[in-house]
Amino acid sequence: MPTVGGFKFRAYGDVRAVEAQLEVARELYNTLRWADLYFYNIYGIRLSRNDLRELALQLRRQDEDFKMLYSQVGLGLVDVFTSEYF
Repeated sequence: MPTVGGFKFRAYGDVRAVEAQLEVARELYNTLRWADLYFYNIYGIRLSRNDLRELALQLRRQDEDFKMLYSQVGLGLVDVFTSEYF
């Protein structure tokens, strides 16, 4: 499996499928960043790793676009995000 940005992706014949997954992963990462900054600005606290993981799983359950990601990718994005700040 090729590694892109630290994440492994299955090689598909359709490059657009991989690009779509990367776009959704980028959107999920930005959503997690926004949520953490929102809580920090409003309440003065940062979200914990568990809170961010739960948020990623909830977003994946509710949003059709996020459902295309494997749950391990979403949780991996949380790990990348929290490693920057914790």
